[in-house]
Amino acid sequence: MNKFVFLIFILFINLIFLIFFMRDVQPPIFINGNVLILKFNFIISITLILKKFFFSKKSKKNNPLLEIDQFTIFSSILVSILSSVLFWSIGPTIIDRSISVNILEILNQANHTLEIDQISESFSRNYLSNNYQINKRLEEQIYLSNVVKEDQNKYKISNKGKMISRINNFLSDFYNLDYSILEIN
Repeated sequence: MNKFVFLIFILFINLIFLIFFMRDVQPPIFINGNVLILKFNFIISITLILKKFFFSKKSKKNNPLLEIDQFTIFSSILVSILSSVLFWSIGPTIIDRSISVNILEILNQANHTLEIDQISESFSRNYLSNNYQINKRLEEQIYLSNVVKEDQNKYKISNKGKMISRINNFLSDFYNLDYSILEIN
């Protein structure tokens, strides 16, 4: 089997996995989605390596998969993992958490021009109502051990969270990003 054809085959299997088996990933979707992608590709890797080592050389004539060397298997799986994680990171994860995507949807549903105050009011009403998005993000940060829930409605940043915050601040300064929205009243 041609190495390029094998790569396309592995990418196609991952695409099928993304389309049919990643439709209802439990939150936090970024972490759990990428873990599922890694597990799926690990299973493919192990299956291909075991198949290669446990079949005799006689059966290579009948099975082109057995002709693929370990480097091709590894590199194809690696490209597939990176492609799938990239898709998951810029696709469903961004749609789930992006303010920009929300604003586009507000304008799309309005079907006419809106003033900034109307967009802001709609955003607040739809995106931030009942603290749904805030609770979702806090649960995600608790899951990642960046935030600790102390009482019913009190949260505190963990040491790990402080380290992540310092890294975010460094990257924000380094890339000259606008961090002014994070000022606390």
